[in-house]
Amino acid sequence: MTQKTFTFVFDDESPRKVTFDYSSDATEELNVTVEDEIPVLYANKKGLLTLAKLFVRLAHGDYAAGFHVHVSKDFDADKSETLRVVVAEDSNPGNRGRTVDP
Repeated sequence: MTQKTFTFVFDDESPRKVTFDYSSDATEELNVTVEDEIPVLYANKKGLLTLAKLFVRLAHGDYAAGFHVHVSKDFDADKSETLRVVVAEDSNPGNRGRTVDP
């Protein structure tokens, strides 16, 4: 087993803004599809790292429940939205405050 360390220093722009860190060659790949009614995330390693950094920013920032980020395919603003990340209340992360009729 190899032990690795992940250190990420960032400027906290919360509570109203969050930014992404891209590689200089912009080769991050990210796409979300639904297969057999299950969301499936496809990403290369650079895309996974960019998404991980986004999650760290959201987890450590002062973002209120309901704050959300629209993530485009391959993190490219010119492409369609592929993922929406919403900060939920700690006590009930599955409830987005909506009543669903059966």
